[in-house]
Amino acid sequence: MLRPSDVISLQQNRYLWVHFAGLAAVPLLLDVCLAGLASSRTAVGTTLPLSPQFWAIALIGIVPTLWMQWQRPFYLFSLVPLALKPAALSDDQRRCLRLLKSWQIKALAAITAGFSLWVLWQLAEKSLQITPLTAPAPGLAVATISFFLFCVFLQVPVSAARLLLVGQKTLQRVAPYEESAIAPNFLILGLRVNRILPVPATLPDVPESQGLRSREPEEQEAEKQETGVEVSVSQKSDRQQSDRQELTEPEVDLPDASVQLMDGAVEEALSVEEALSTDSEDIRDSQTNNLPFISEQSSHPT
Repeated sequence: MLRPSDVISLQQNRYLWVHFAGLAAVPLLLDVCLAGLASSRTAVGTTLPLSPQFWAIALIGIVPTLWMQWQRPFYLFSLVPLALKPAALSDDQRRCLRLLKSWQIKALAAITAGFSLWVLWQLAEKSLQITPLTAPAPGLAVATISFFLFCVFLQVPVSAARLLLVGQKTLQRVAPYEESAIAPNFLILGLRVNRILPVPATLPDVPESQGLRSREPEEQEAEKQETGVEVSVSQKSDRQQSDRQELTEPEVDLPDASVQLMDGAVEEALSVEEALSTDSEDIRDSQTNNLPFISEQSSHPT
């Protein structure tokens, strides 16, 4: 499993990126070389791509840089005129030096050398259409120096780009280069110091098993927090729903005093009804008792 600290090793190595950025100088060096070739052609009796001067420029520019990458690769952990001491290199940086001595870097160096020769040929043909800017001798010197620098600034960034593409698992399988063998086998230019660029902060390497154990309590704590949040949200929703129901439903419960008043009114109404029924029965009885007296008076007139 890839840890955050593993990504720091090569993909975030600042020295590799600085040397890879050297490709930005390639177009400028090609323009200067083209101007030098245009000025030097007046001293050449034949077509420039077939002249001895052309092959002299090619040999001076291509052969030293190709030999450097094959025999003593350029020490990438340096910024001329400063260079890191071999004792100050980390294990991953020394593994990086081991990769610089691999056959892949040598093959890339040969391909880059062939590409450089093709570029010089194109510049020589293009120079026939350009007006000379200086005398032939200075023009030839400018063309030679600029083409040599072009080869250097092409070979070194190509090697740095190849190292930037190396994965962490592949890097860990490579044995670190011996500290005592670095100086004799690499081209170190500049004053050797303990530090040049600031080192990016890295996380401590933790074994995978230990990392899994340490993550288990964190995951359990996270689950507890998520469960607590869900419970609190559900309780809050239930409380809001109950409050909503209390607001919408009418209150049907009456106070006890109102109930007692209603009961008293009912009893009073019943007593009044009973009294009225009793009075009506008394009146009816009195009327029935007076009927014989009225009938006797009607039968005996005075």
